[in-house]
Amino acid sequence: MLTSIFFMFTFLAATQDIAVDGWGLTMLSKEKSSWASICNNAGSTAGILVGNSLFLILESKNFSNNYIRPFFGLESQKYGLVDLNGFMHFFGLVFIVSTTLILFLKQEKNFYHDESLDNNLSIKETFNLLNKIIKLDSIKTLLLILFTSKVAFATSSIRILKMIEAGVPKETLGLLNSFFQFIQILTPILASNFFDLTKPLEAFLKIYPIRIVFTLLLAIWVYITPQFFDINYGYPFQYFFLYMILNSIYCLIFSSMALFKTAFFTEISDKNIGGTYMTLLNTIANIGVQWPTTLALYLVDALSIKACVFETKPNMKELSTKKFFKDFLKTMHENTCFTQFEQKNCHSYGAKCIIQSDAFYFLTVICAFIGVIWMIKFKKPIFNLQSISKSDWKIIQVKNNQHLFK
Repeated sequence: MLTSIFFMFTFLAATQDIAVDGWGLTMLSKEKSSWASICNNAGSTAGILVGNSLFLILESKNFSNNYIRPFFGLESQKYGLVDLNGFMHFFGLVFIVSTTLILFLKQEKNFYHDESLDNNLSIKETFNLLNKIIKLDSIKTLLLILFTSKVAFATSSIRILKMIEAGVPKETLGLLNSFFQFIQILTPILASNFFDLTKPLEAFLKIYPIRIVFTLLLAIWVYITPQFFDINYGYPFQYFFLYMILNSIYCLIFSSMALFKTAFFTEISDKNIGGTYMTLLNTIANIGVQWPTTLALYLVDALSIKACVFETKPNMKELSTKKFFKDFLKTMHENTCFTQFEQKNCHSYGAKCIIQSDAFYFLTVICAFIGVIWMIKFKKPIFNLQSISKSDWKIIQVKNNQHLFK
């Protein structure tokens, strides 16, 4: 039941995403088309800020009691200001109202209406069109780049999990994340002052090695995080201040790369087929982000060396009453906490699975090394893609008000 609900929810969200992609391409005049990527990145980041960081802050009991309730003269409570149920209901209502207002009040003006083919296509014709797009040599190269470019940063999403494992409060990280996302909203303004946005792929390649360096620096930061911990006071202000500086730079780099990617998509997308072209590129780009991350999550868990240990000295009298006591020492010695059965077996003795060697750091270095090789391998193809004519990205030509396939 839950799977079906989320499938339908994701399907509808993806459908709307396709519509927005096409809308962003055609609703802006040709003179202002470069703003499409800026609006895309700023809007999506603002949405993540509200739906993720804001919820974590308002849902946190400690943050609400320490900062929000005292400001309004309210008494402390055993719960946060909102829960998931109320948050989802409120923004579900906001979503319905806002989209309904857009439907009835916003008048679309398609500046590429005479060139647009999307509205005349059936589902079968759309998939045939996608097949023709994929057969373009330039698209084949670009899709390969999009599918492999994020391997270097595969462990980045695991970094926050490792910080939480080290005892960093998740509500504090949520609060900091809102600051980082605010920086991402400002990225388009900052990036335009340092990079030539008329050549977004070249800018992407220039900033790529810098992101690799900061990925390694942040992995080192995670490694030394436990050294900042104080048993009485937790993590000090200095720890979070230094982390804000380091991760703010990383967010600028990360957001700039996303901006360059979207700007290039907007530049090359064939306006004759609107959202179909843009959606294909975004879909492959999203897959290129997700598959390395998913694989990294599995490998970090599979390659980490764990052991079943007692945090305190066990009560041998209590254990001796268990019918399997004779196998106790052997079980504890051989238990690697690799499978769920071993983890459950470890916990049944009152012990805990401890990571003795964390594969996160090793895997981060390996991914960074792969990223360097990728950068050398794809440098020439990326410059070639940036320099080729826009006509090489099109599969449709308009002659005498007729759409002709190449």
